[in-house]
Amino acid sequence: MKPFRFRLQSLLSLREREERKALEAFAAALREAELAESRLRATQTRINDHWNAAAETLRAGCAPAELQSWQSFGQILVREESRCRAAAVAAAELATKARRGLMAARQRREVVESLKTRHRESHEHEALHAEQMLLDDIAQRSRKPAFGALEVAAH
Repeated sequence: MKPFRFRLQSLLSLREREERKALEAFAAALREAELAESRLRATQTRINDHWNAAAETLRAGCAPAELQSWQSFGQILVREESRCRAAAVAAAELATKARRGLMAARQRREVVESLKTRHRESHEHEALHAEQMLLDDIAQRSRKPAFGALEVAAH
């Protein structure tokens, strides 16, 4: 029996490559989402530290110009927090989209793999059937006497 050959192997290889690329894209999107979240947390920490320091300065007594400076910088930090929050949301959405792409690529690969499995099982079944037929034929031949042996036994 000839060896198993899957005619769609090149398609399977293509689907595996697509899945690897989707996995890499998902990993990159996750890293970016984590980085954006980290920036957001760092900005929020800076805001908290800033307002705590401003409160201490206010309790100690400060000039109105200094208070105005604290407020202006606080507003800058709040705007930065808004930008970081928007970036974190966008990065999370990209990670979700990349995850969906990965799942779709995985499903496409699994379809071709299951087809390969079915074809391999069919090939193995046919090989076993052919082998059994050969063994049955050999057994059948060994039970029959040779053509000339019947005539010799009759005389």
